[in-house]
Amino acid sequence: MSRSSLRKGGRDREVEPVLAGLAASGDTACALLLDALVEQGVEEDIRVLVRLLTGRPFANLAAIAVSVASVETATLIVPALLACPGEEQTAYFLSDQAQLSTAQRGRLAALMVAKAPADCPEALLSWYAGWADPAGLIWLVERLGESGASLQPVLAAAALRRDFESLREALHRLGSHQLSYRLAGMRSEFGL
Repeated sequence: MSRSSLRKGGRDREVEPVLAGLAASGDTACALLLDALVEQGVEEDIRVLVRLLTGRPFANLAAIAVSVASVETATLIVPALLACPGEEQTAYFLSDQAQLSTAQRGRLAALMVAKAPADCPEALLSWYAGWADPAGLIWLVERLGESGASLQPVLAAAALRRDFESLREALHRLGSHQLSYRLAGMRSEFGL
C-alpha cells in the first residue's frame, strides 16, 4: 500500500513507518522521493522525511540537498547539515575528494549561508569566498554582515585569490567600491 493510499484511507499513523523505510534508501533515491513529494504537494510528508534523514553523515545530507530540485525543500535539510559536527563539515568542503562538483558544493554553501550564515563553519565561508563570482562574494559579505558574523576569514580568502585583479575590477563595476578597497588593503598586508 502506498503512502498516499494510507493517507486517503485515514491510516496516517502508518505513513511515517513507510517513509522511514524509504528514508533508509540511498541519497539519490531520497532526493527523488523528496521531489515526488513536492510534486504531490504533501508538505507534511516532506517534513517527516526530512526529519527522518537527520542524523545521516554530512556528505549524505549534502548529496540529497543539492539533488533536490526545490530550493525550499533543500533549505529544510540545512538545519540537519548544520547539526553535523563542525569538523565533518570543514573536512567536506576542504577535501579534494568531495563527492560533489564545485558547482554543487557552491549551491550547498549558498543554501547554508542563506539559511544560517552565523552558524556556517569558517572553512565553508572561506572556501566559498575563495572562488565565488563577484556577485556571490558581495552576497556572502552582505549576509554575514547582517548576521553579525566575522568577515575576517571571508575577506582574507577573497584577498588571496589568484584572480584578484579581475575580482577587484568586477567589484568596482558592481558598485561595491568599499569591499574592493578593503580587499586591496588586506592583500597588501599579505605582501602580495
